[in-house]
Amino acid sequence: MLDDAEKERLLQQHEGRMHNITGMLDNEKKKQEHELDRALKERLDRRHRMREKQHGKDIRNEEQLVEANAAEDLERKRVEQKERLEKEYADQHKEIVENSDMTLRRQQLEALEQLTDDKKKQQLLDLEEEHQNDIIAKKAAIQEKYMSGQNEEDLQRELKKLLNDSQNVDNLLTHAESEKSQQEARLEERLRKRQKAKEVELKEQASKFEQELESQDLVTLHDREVVATEAHLRLKQKAKEQDGNDGTIPTGCVGIDKQGMPITDVKEVVAADIARKEATERKEAMNEANFKLNQEIDTSLQQKSLMTELSATDASLALLLKQQEDRQAEKLEARRAQIKARRMAKIKDEQEEKIVISKVETKEEEQIEKRKISEDYVRKLFKNAKKGESQEQRDKRLEILNEYLSDQYLDELASLLAKQYLESDAMLKKTMHKYMEESLAEVSAIKTHYRIDYASLEQLKEHMSDEKYNATLKNLKLNE
Repeated sequence: MLDDAEKERLLQQHEGRMHNITGMLDNEKKKQEHELDRALKERLDRRHRMREKQHGKDIRNEEQLVEANAAEDLERKRVEQKERLEKEYADQHKEIVENSDMTLRRQQLEALEQLTDDKKKQQLLDLEEEHQNDIIAKKAAIQEKYMSGQNEEDLQRELKKLLNDSQNVDNLLTHAESEKSQQEARLEERLRKRQKAKEVELKEQASKFEQELESQDLVTLHDREVVATEAHLRLKQKAKEQDGNDGTIPTGCVGIDKQGMPITDVKEVVAADIARKEATERKEAMNEANFKLNQEIDTSLQQKSLMTELSATDASLALLLKQQEDRQAEKLEARRAQIKARRMAKIKDEQEEKIVISKVETKEEEQIEKRKISEDYVRKLFKNAKKGESQEQRDKRLEILNEYLSDQYLDELASLLAKQYLESDAMLKKTMHKYMEESLAEVSAIKTHYRIDYASLEQLKEHMSDEKYNATLKNLKLNE
């Protein structure tokens, strides 16, 4: 078993990896937010230009009116300020001239003149600044009034006004929204049930695999699989050296397009096959590396065990060790537990990967179905044009349609980015937890093997000299 220091070390390693993963995901989230902000800015700029073209005349008229009113207000404030300063000057001048000291009176009058001029200049500057700020604020309010984005209620009001048939448009909107809400609710319930059923199915499969492991001779089965895997790797390496490639050819179809037709464009097919091939190669390389690592652990445990060391130095002691049947049974059970832990870790990782893939596929299907629902909703709103529609009315209807489609595009982009983040987050964290659990299982297995060797060595102590016992104990600790 692991002691507290070893547990703490493994935990710190895991926390360090998770911290790195969190940093990577934060950077990914910032990139996604930047992409969404860019799309939103493009949409707002496009809407701004469109509204400027539509309401440019009204905006200019209101801005001219604001400037005229502001100029009148500025002139009125200047007159009031001048009158107030003149009154203050007259009052102070009257007090000064009553002074009988001519020299002091002259100095006070000069100071009053200077002070009045300074006040007049400063107040004129303040009035001008206030005037400009007021114009800027009022023009900004006008821009906000005409140029700000519309919500769905505003679009619906414009649609009623355009079609000039409020009652029918109200009925159409109510029916379309009700049907859209029902379709989305049915979709969410169907996807929720399917995801839950998938998770239950995977849990049942994991339980079944675990029961099968209990009934199998895992050590023998593992040894046969190791022989088969090593033979496969040798043949693969030989084929690669002879042919220089794996003989992969394009499949001829990369998927289905929006119309339900197969995509057979050569460039797309080749690119998709290359991507699939690279993904398969990465997975095979990871599996091979994992297999070699496990083999290295198993080989090291075998080569550096107490039995191997005694066999090389003292055959009689090795024979005594073989005769410790309870210790050999413990060794075999530890080996079996190690193999079982590896298989269970592999099964658990596969199950969790399937759950993540299922969630991503569910999210993708939800996006596709919601796109269809939104398209159906927009189609119902705009399929019937007003009879005798003028070009101006047609342009206005298309403008409202573009507003709806822009909202739909941004919703889809946000959902796509959320799906990508969900997949990255789940897969990376799943991988880190997998390595944490595998590290714990392998370290625990190594500790168990050497704990058995220590107990066996203690039983052999009476048959060994102190020097040989201490040397063997030192080597065991070093090997562990």
